[in-house]
Order: sequence, then structure tokens, then C-alpha cells
Amino acid sequence: MLRWKEHFEQALNHSPGTSSASLDIESSSAASATADASASTDEPSLSEVTKAITKLRNCRAPGSDGIAAELLKYAITPVAKALHFLFTRVWRTGHIPADWKDGIFVTLYKAKGPVADCSSYRPITLVSIPGKVFAHVLLARIQPLLDATRRPQQSGFVAGRSIYN
Repeated sequence: MLRWKEHFEQALNHSPGTSSASLDIESSSAASATADASASTDEPSLSEVTKAITKLRNCRAPGSDGIAAELLKYAITPVAKALHFLFTRVWRTGHIPADWKDGIFVTLYKAKGPVADCSSYRPITLVSIPGKVFAHVLLARIQPLLDATRRPQQSGFVAGRSIYN
């Protein structure tokens, strides 16, 4: 366990980046920018919650709460209503359930390299599926803003920008 701790502390904890005067100037001017009217700041709607639930992928391990994506998808109407009520409360109060902040840290063997070598494993975190649905709702709202402000040179993990298209 101590070796795993040492390995992931090295792999996941990096020193802070160097300061950039031009980025500091740009970020200070961005702070005074006006809000984009196309981005909704209203409470999440039931249709947004339902759409986010349908985007969940099946056969994925649940987080510490034990709620699987399939459970939400197979009872989508009552679940969407319950989650919509919960998301509305979260939106109004700003208090996020503790389970959404916690994750189960798991390592998966990459099927290459020595089994005894920590770097032969890939770390993943199993997170709460309802928390993931809330994150999908937020992402769906900000994705158009991100797409509109992305430089053309930024292609990594962008839909339709793969070298295989």
C-alpha cells in the first residue's frame, strides 16, 4: 500500500505551472466580461435531467452509493422526477451531496508491462452516478460556450476533429 501511495503521489501531484503575465492580463480582463445570454442559469429542467440520464453508459461500475446507471435508465420517468427535485434543491442551495464528491479509487492492469510494476496500471475513480447526471446537465449547458470560444488549433477530444474522421 505504501508503494501504491508513493507511486500515485508522484504521478498525480505536479508542481504548479510558471506564471505568465500575458495570461494574467487576459484572465483579469475576462473577469469583467459580461455573461453570455445563450447560457441558461435557470434551475435544471426535467427534460435536461431525462436527456442526461439517457446519455449514461451501461455496464459501468457504480460509485460508493451503489447506484448503477442501468437502474436510473430502466425507471427513467420516476427517477428523472426524483433527480430533478434533488437537482433543483442543489441548484437553489449550492450544497452538493457528499457522495457526489467522493470516489472509489481503483487500478486496472493495462495488460502490458510487469504485473508487479505500479506504472503497469491505470487509475480510475468510480463516482456517484446521480452526481454524474448532474455533471452531464451542467456540461450540456456550457458545451456550446466552450465550442464557440475554442481555438481552431485545439482538436484533442473534440467531436468531429479526430484524425480518423
